[in-house]
Amino acid sequence: MRSKMNGGGLSRTWHLARKDLLLQARDRKAMLIMLAMPLVFIAIIGFSVGEMAGWQGETQGLKIAVVNECRDELSEKVIAALTKRDGVRIDLVADRKTAETRVQRQQSDVGLLIGSNFRAKSDQLHLGDVLDPRSGRLSAGIQAFDMQVVHKDSLVNVGGIAEQLIYAETIQTLAPHVAAKNQFTKQMLQDARENDRQQVADTAAESPPVGGAKLTYQQLVPAYTVLFVFFLITIMARSFLSEREQGTLRRLRLAPLRPYQLLIGKTLPFFLLSLVQTGLLFFAGHWLFGMELGGRPWLLVPTVLMTSLTATALGLMTATLVRTDSQVSAYAIFMLLTMGAISGCLMPRELLPTAMQKASLITPHAWALIAFEEILQNQIPNLEQIVICWSALGLFSVLFFSIGCQRFATVDQPAIA
Repeated sequence: MRSKMNGGGLSRTWHLARKDLLLQARDRKAMLIMLAMPLVFIAIIGFSVGEMAGWQGETQGLKIAVVNECRDELSEKVIAALTKRDGVRIDLVADRKTAETRVQRQQSDVGLLIGSNFRAKSDQLHLGDVLDPRSGRLSAGIQAFDMQVVHKDSLVNVGGIAEQLIYAETIQTLAPHVAAKNQFTKQMLQDARENDRQQVADTAAESPPVGGAKLTYQQLVPAYTVLFVFFLITIMARSFLSEREQGTLRRLRLAPLRPYQLLIGKTLPFFLLSLVQTGLLFFAGHWLFGMELGGRPWLLVPTVLMTSLTATALGLMTATLVRTDSQVSAYAIFMLLTMGAISGCLMPRELLPTAMQKASLITPHAWALIAFEEILQNQIPNLEQIVICWSALGLFSVLFFSIGCQRFATVDQPAIA
């Protein structure tokens, strides 16, 4: 008998969910906006930084305004070497003031000043300085060559990356000159070049990239996917509010359904809608924007499921807390934007202060982002870290759903005849 009752309850739960799903599908404009809006945001932001898969623009790569006060053969070789680097665009300018003006007007990312003592400084170098640039005459960085990088105060990271790139490229360019002056063997010269190349590779690994469509969308797509998945709570809240005002929820409480079965039936359509939205965004991110799916793309499936489940549970809790449409607009959206900003949806997590990164873990957004970034940006992701994120999202889901059930039982009691 109990199994028949449970089976009937499940059937009624599904019919309730199916009915709400059909109601949602009838509002095609709202559905289209909800599914397309995050995609449009991602595309606009991607274009704004000049990075779209298969698209080249003037804003892509590192733009350097170069002032060459030395004007000798060696300084020209350094400039030529930088020009040949992928993702670097060199603009020769007449003087320091012009370079600084271009940087302030954002016509160039940084300015490079090659001083008049560049040749004299280069002639003072010994092979040991080139082989071990971290010590000796080159320990001061590009200043040892009478070179200087200028940048805006807001672009300190870009300035640091540009300085390391120029430093490594200058060492590689000057290595033959220093080796010939010291009459060293070609083999040692080759070793010096290999040493410099390794330093460039280490620098690139330690520093955030300054260009590249794939890495940009590796960050944009999961960040805005998580942000807009949780925007689902405003739709859920308004749906519950409408049915509460019409008395539908109270009538449903009289049906032969347990409260948790009723709530599952009411939230299931939004969960399925969330899965469709997330799947569409990752599909577009991969095929339209060139986003890599990492070495274990199948891990995205449970991560998407857990993220959507948490968002739906939070939507249920919010729907039982708000009482008016104004509260939905004020409280729910404020909560969403705050959680999105703290978690790293609006700014990459690695750029947040350490204290903020730790504080962000109180939001489900942060755990979803950590899991997505681990999967998308690594050929061999850390499975233990991902499982921890799934567990955290599961705990958030249970907490939100429990609060929602308790509030629903308290607020939406059926009318007593």
